[in-house]
Amino acid sequence: MTEKTPLGQESREAMSRGDLVEDGVILALIEEEMDRAGKSGVVLDGFPRTRAQAEGLDARLERRGEILGRVVLLTAPQEEVVRRMAGRGRQDDSPETVLYRLAVYERSTKPLVDYYELRGILRRVNGVGSIEDIHGRIESAIAT
Repeated sequence: MTEKTPLGQESREAMSRGDLVEDGVILALIEEEMDRAGKSGVVLDGFPRTRAQAEGLDARLERRGEILGRVVLLTAPQEEVVRRMAGRGRQDDSPETVLYRLAVYERSTKPLVDYYELRGILRRVNGVGSIEDIHGRIESAIAT
């Protein structure tokens, strides 16, 4: 997504203030990217984050005559996630902050997991291992 579009600029300004970007703006940005990608499709990383965003994405895809093919959920033990995030070197990535973020993520993601599981498109992928191994698992999950 480019910051050069009005929507990109709006989302960048919201994030710089520490605000969440509104669902409507995020969905419009995603649709801009889908337009740019054309028939080759897109891979969305970290989106949707809420059931409302998932339903908004579904509505946009339906309007376009497209469907969401697969949803990949990378899984890893909590200790591994904390270690990775706390090791990024960001000031706001203390183990305590990471644990709090994980709790928030868990609460907000559970409804999404259920939503996509019920539709039969969720694939859980073990996110521990080498980059090559994880990449191979993701490719296999998408292909099935």
